[in-house]
Amino acid sequence: MSGFKEGECPSCHHAQHVGQACLVCNCPAEAAIKADHGKPFGFRLLAWDAVLEVLEVYHYGIKKGYLAESWRTVSPERYLNAMVRHLIALLRNDKIDQESGLRHAAHLAWNALAYVALTQGEWKGWTWQASDKG
Repeated sequence: MSGFKEGECPSCHHAQHVGQACLVCNCPAEAAIKADHGKPFGFRLLAWDAVLEVLEVYHYGIKKGYLAESWRTVSPERYLNAMVRHLIALLRNDKIDQESGLRHAAHLAWNALAYVALTQGEWKGWTWQASDKG
């Protein structure tokens, strides 16, 4: 199979398959012979507890009165600034945001996701105008 090292699992890319499962990620032996090259990664690989914690930050904004889609109207630079504020708090060993009661790490992750979403067009060659987003 092109794109894989010899002995590498085409599903999980580990070379640790022994018997029925991968010794690294425990994917089943059947996955090792399934050709998934080029397909999206499995959602089971996500840290779902962390994803839900980040969503709490999003819901906190809605509880504060922001509209569900209003985050899309904020300039990406504001999300960068917020990431830096929450990172500084973490570096100062301040774990919890006093206003929301949520972890600074979750705030940082939410701001990073929003920044990535708003700047995807730049990465894909689309154009984004600051005047269009406010």
